[in-house]
Amino acid sequence: MTTTAPLTAPPKYYALAFFYKPILPSANRRYNREPTTWVNSSSAENTYQIYVISPNPKCALLNIPANTKTRFFTDDHPAGPLFDGWDEYVHPEGDTYYYQPERGLLTSLDPRDPRINNCLTKAFDDILAQLPSRFDMEIFLDLDFSDPSQPASVTVFYYMVDHRNRQIFWASDVDFNAIGILPCQSKGHLKSLLTPEYWVHVDYFPVHVNFDKNLSDAEAELMAILGHGAVDDKTAPGSTCPWGAAECIQYLAVLRDFRTFDDKTSYRVATIARLWSAVGRARHINSYGLPNARLDRLQGFVDYTPVQRSLSMTLCDSATFGISIGILQRMSTLFNGRVVYHRHWDIFFHDLRSTWVKTGSIGGLILLCDMVLITSELNNAATIASASLSGASMFIALYLHQKHPQWKLATGPDIVRLNALRPSD
Repeated sequence: MTTTAPLTAPPKYYALAFFYKPILPSANRRYNREPTTWVNSSSAENTYQIYVISPNPKCALLNIPANTKTRFFTDDHPAGPLFDGWDEYVHPEGDTYYYQPERGLLTSLDPRDPRINNCLTKAFDDILAQLPSRFDMEIFLDLDFSDPSQPASVTVFYYMVDHRNRQIFWASDVDFNAIGILPCQSKGHLKSLLTPEYWVHVDYFPVHVNFDKNLSDAEAELMAILGHGAVDDKTAPGSTCPWGAAECIQYLAVLRDFRTFDDKTSYRVATIARLWSAVGRARHINSYGLPNARLDRLQGFVDYTPVQRSLSMTLCDSATFGISIGILQRMSTLFNGRVVYHRHWDIFFHDLRSTWVKTGSIGGLILLCDMVLITSELNNAATIASASLSGASMFIALYLHQKHPQWKLATGPDIVRLNALRPSD
């Protein structure tokens, strides 16, 4: 069994230097944390509670107690009870988070540790002191003690949430580079950027959210968006909807079932938020509601096919039966405006891999026939040349098929990095 050496206790929370760093909800570290369990210190003066992956022998069960059907599973957490005012929630995906309804304080850190609880309280008070007035809002806090250059410090990652206006905000001005985004062109452009981030927050912390009229209206609008998206995808080849008609209908059916059974659980809230965040990102990319919005995926399309081609290019195109020019034209439409839609890319890439398989198969078949001719009395220079070319085509097709597997290009950024037609302006 793995054991953990005691660690020297950090300074008391009031002796720590607090550094505040604004973040976006999408920068939440919930998917980067390792599975952990509590390890209790042997001396409260010299050691402190930490998270480790190894099992905790003090919390481990030696056997299965009798009468587990009664109150056994309602016993206190092995690390102790929560401090007054804290509630613990379990996300539909299984993650736990903690919320103080009276303060609107939200965190993924377990506040059973007194040091964590005290640091969260001080950080909350510091941030609140910067606001001109307190209104109905939430504050998300995350703490990081791992900065080696500042051993007696804590970095506080934070953002604030306004549920009524479906926006996130901070206590002071924030530099775009500090949160890893490009500068926005206007206030409307900034709002379209932050709106999907609000829904990311709701997606990550949905259990304590009340299913009120505001959320019900958001669901109704989302259902209308999905209905329109399905029709738009079927009637316009350049639809800017993030999903195809079939997906829109599937999501719409799920939302209708939620409404039919009047399900107001966290699963419904998280579903609405997940879909809204995708809609919000697509709207931001296409400048929805802003001047010169992108109304069609093919709007302003530029055909990269050369108008006047050289003789060598014409011969190469003829030798490949027009495949190369066809691929260029399809990629030009896929990456129009440097925006790629995953659903269109999936169709193109599936067709491209199928073409490679067919080319390799045809090349292999021709090579087999050439080998038969070479071993017979019909052997000549043309047969050898044909065998060489067919073998090369088969090898290249198989190489491309293995070089570009479907799973390696599963995300939008991967696709853009591989296939960008021109550098960023």
